[in-house]
Amino acid sequence: MRVFGPFEAELIKNFLGSHGIASIVRGRMAPFIYPFTVDGLAEFKVLVQKTDSEKARELIAAMPAPDDQEGPEKPA
Repeated sequence: MRVFGPFEAELIKNFLGSHGIASIVRGRMAPFIYPFTVDGLAEFKVLVQKTDSEKARELIAAMPAPDDQEGPEKPA
């Protein structure tokens, strides 16, 4: 899976790890104060073993968005 930034890549790596799928992150970012993406400069890849690729895709597709507010209900 390709993502644009180290934070998103690490988030996905940790999410997959919590579901028993080992992964590694490959990529690099140009050393700028304000990172931005131009022609893949900040592109990162989250790699999994071939045997885990289908399960990883399913998990990522079902992964909650960072801004989802679902969680334990607050007491009334």
